[in-house]
Amino acid sequence: MGVFTRAGTHHDRRVQAVRADAKTTTTTAVTFEEVYRAHVAFVWRSLRRLGIREEDAADAAQEVFIVVHRKLPEFAGRSKLTT
Repeated sequence: MGVFTRAGTHHDRRVQAVRADAKTTTTTAVTFEEVYRAHVAFVWRSLRRLGIREEDAADAAQEVFIVVHRKLPEFAGRSKLTT
């Protein structure tokens, strides 16, 4: 699976997200691509567990990451990205 793209998006745009360290939680700038790479397998498995057919999973995952791309700048880091 490659990075899903959409006309007019900027995958290198910096956003604030929370990364859990071994003992501390720090706020650091991450790119959409980093979030995508870290979570694409989770999204894919979740879609398949929800009963999305394999041939439809790529389209559904793209829709998920379009929303993530749009909403990521609003993410305050008070929870995990997967919630």
